[in-house]
Amino acid sequence: PAGVNLLLNALDMDNATGWASFRTNMSAGDVFLGTNTLYLLGTASETNVNASGMAQHDTLTSLAAGNYTMTCVAKAGPTDPGLLQMRPTEDGDFGNRAEAWFNLETGAVGTVSTPGTNFTAATSKIVDLGGGEYRCSLTFTTDATLSLRPRYYIADTDGTLNTTIGKDLQLCGAQFEAYHVATSLIITGASSEARAKDEASCVIADSI
Repeated sequence: PAGVNLLLNALDMDNATGWASFRTNMSAGDVFLGTNTLYLLGTASETNVNASGMAQHDTLTSLAAGNYTMTCVAKAGPTDPGLLQMRPTEDGDFGNRAEAWFNLETGAVGTVSTPGTNFTAATSKIVDLGGGEYRCSLTFTTDATLSLRPRYYIADTDGTLNTTIGKDLQLCGAQFEAYHVATSLIITGASSEARAKDEASCVIADSI
């Protein structure tokens, strides 16, 4: 379908245009798509014990009520793998959110929930891309106009944000779209990018 990836620098989550990291180190990881880099998200120092290290995108403002899907390509860290937690949060209100945990060693989805008041119907999926890479997605519904901040956390265990020293994971290909399922990655740079509707694919899909 036609779509827009609202996240900037989808293949470069260490880029200051759109992204920031907290209580973590970001560095080059494995190769992704042949020429791009997965970025290592890892805890940085002793002060980060149980401190919920993360990469976050700039706030997406005034998003109308509806269906949204947040995705990312992820791979287990090479040193001490941590779980990925994806969490779109209302800006200024950490309690109003959707969230899901992903085990990048087993390819399993963990806890999926919608704490707060404006998020419902959360579902999650993990797709094996081969080579240890997975595409993780979190789909949810909002019932009001909100400003959301997409966050990608590294966690020790399912259902928590606790992070011990040395945990790491690898991220790339971030996407946030107004759609009820994850669609193919729309690569962005310093601005959001749109994809036109693929009429041929739609005809084939309708005929199946």
